[in-house]
Amino acid sequence: MNEHLGLWFLQLAATAILVGFIWVIQWVVYPGFSKVGSDHFKSYHAFYTRRVSLLVFLFMVTELAIAIWIFKRDPGLLWAQLNIASVFVVWIITAAWAGPLHTRLASGAPIEKIQPRLLVSNFLRSAVWTLRLAALVWVLILANPV
Repeated sequence: MNEHLGLWFLQLAATAILVGFIWVIQWVVYPGFSKVGSDHFKSYHAFYTRRVSLLVFLFMVTELAIAIWIFKRDPGLLWAQLNIASVFVVWIITAAWAGPLHTRLASGAPIEKIQPRLLVSNFLRSAVWTLRLAALVWVLILANPV
């Protein structure tokens, strides 16, 4: 693992950025959806998803690419296996749960019906990403004892 330490630090950086994004979305953005008002929500949601999706997707793809790279370099390493598996968990939650909820909002579904489910699905992603970040810090501490 030590020979690939730079990749692990890149993985840590991408994950840390995503953890920051996801908690801001969880604590500020999604609760704020109900404050927009039904007359303007559809256009606000379109604005929000265009901008946030671009940023989040860029870092999610980066995180995935680095996880694949780490795994390909050392597929027998348990940490590499857990790393890539947890990235896939986030992608599955996003594709199977959060994405479809945003599609429903974009098509005009009432925010009051969707917001609670969106908060739950996003909390799961937040939890997985936060655990990933903690695990990556732990891996790097184990790899570089002081």
